[in-house]
Amino acid sequence: MRNDFSAADWLEQGKVAFAGEHYDRALRAFGECVVSAPRWSLALYWLGITLARLGRYGEALTCLTMAEPRALMEERGELLSNIHMERAIILRDHTAPGGIRDTEQKSGYLPSDGHSV
Repeated sequence: MRNDFSAADWLEQGKVAFAGEHYDRALRAFGECVVSAPRWSLALYWLGITLARLGRYGEALTCLTMAEPRALMEERGELLSNIHMERAIILRDHTAPGGIRDTEQKSGYLPSDGHSV
């Protein structure tokens, strides 16, 4: 089924799941979107905020940090503002003396080197 969807299809499916607060389904869809388009800032942004909703703040920050330069290159000013806001909220609300507090396990969708997932 994965080959039947484009990155844009996965993004739309993820947005619908996210809006319905079905974050596990959104995670899968946005993860597949990043697999299909690993350099797409919008895909990394949505994956990042979904990971944050699931309590996986370290992974969320990584995705949002990776999305930032791509959004800048794509001249997506509004997205860049959203990335900064989401990162600030995570850092403000979920940073402990020892670092970021994750509440869930790892996803397997997180880009490891900025080029692949």
